[in-house]
Amino acid sequence: MVIFIILEILLYTFIKATNPVFQDFSLNLITEIIGIFITIFFIDLVLKNKERREQTKILKNVFSQFKRPTRNLLNLFVKYYKAASLEVPSDSNTNFRTILSSEKFYNNVQYLDFLKPAPVVPHQAWLIYTSYEVKEIKELYEKIIDKYAFVLDSKLLEDIEWIINNSLLMVLSMGSRITASDQALNVKREHFLMLAKNEEMIKELIDKIFEVCDYFEKVTKIEADLNYSEALWQDNMGPKVSSGRYTGK
Repeated sequence: MVIFIILEILLYTFIKATNPVFQDFSLNLITEIIGIFITIFFIDLVLKNKERREQTKILKNVFSQFKRPTRNLLNLFVKYYKAASLEVPSDSNTNFRTILSSEKFYNNVQYLDFLKPAPVVPHQAWLIYTSYEVKEIKELYEKIIDKYAFVLDSKLLEDIEWIINNSLLMVLSMGSRITASDQALNVKREHFLMLAKNEEMIKELIDKIFEVCDYFEKVTKIEADLNYSEALWQDNMGPKVSSGRYTGK
């Protein structure tokens, strides 16, 4: 801004000046200032490009680390779907985004009984298995914040923190506490449908996850590639279809 003001003054002086010597001096000074301005402009451009490349490089690293807990979380929802579903869905060979946005997913997953055995050894109820899985997922997201908070823009930082503090994940991570509370109060549950009537909460969480993935893809030019596999639905891959479905009324 200061350079522009000085340049305007010199141009005005050059136009108004009648002394040839002063005109030559003004013209030389104007030329020097324009040269300085062009130099500063290109240096600034180079520095901004370098900064942009460094920022993109960092975001690629963040995206790589973001994909691990995200893949684990989406896999967990697919396992819920499989354990609660009466049959293998027709879109089981697609991808996370398609299968977790289908009406069948929401219609079936609400019937998962979290007191039935999860596909792990030693045997654990879905309630306990889920709490360990979700706690680990949240910790991985938190590590991203701890390591990269200073370079993430406010919207991305806010979105990842939103996922970490999401109320549905908070409830799913409380399996051990719920079990301990039931034992202390001598509560005997016959079934526990934690996802029943929570379609909006599930949808909101999944939508946010893909929104963040879309942002990363846009700025890094790298596909999310969350490695969904239809092998998740094979008989030899736990859980078994309908193995966790609530069959009562």
